[in-house]
Amino acid sequence: MQKAALIIGIGGVLFLAAQFMGRLGFGSGLSNDPGDGEIPAAEFDQRIPRDAITPIYSPKFIPAERSSLNDDEMVLGVVIDGEAHAYSITVLNRREIVNDVVGGIPILVTW
Repeated sequence: MQKAALIIGIGGVLFLAAQFMGRLGFGSGLSNDPGDGEIPAAEFDQRIPRDAITPIYSPKFIPAERSSLNDDEMVLGVVIDGEAHAYSITVLNRREIVNDVVGGIPILVTW
């Protein structure tokens, strides 16, 4: 059995949990229909247009010893099948989403 440790953004964890709960019959999961929830869609104030924040589709990595990150700078880390990737929170504050492949597994990192 392969062991994998994933640390992904809380939004990603909540999204996945809601989807699986819906598939297991513990609720409806998430829906793109704003009328499905208990909160009326008119209660939400959309500040930027949909898809205005472009995800990072092909992240580039360098070894940690060559990084210009400060020792106290936060990163979001993912380790799958012995392969480790770290995503700078400073970068994620601007881009918010990274599509990546770690240990041969496609993942979505969100902040």
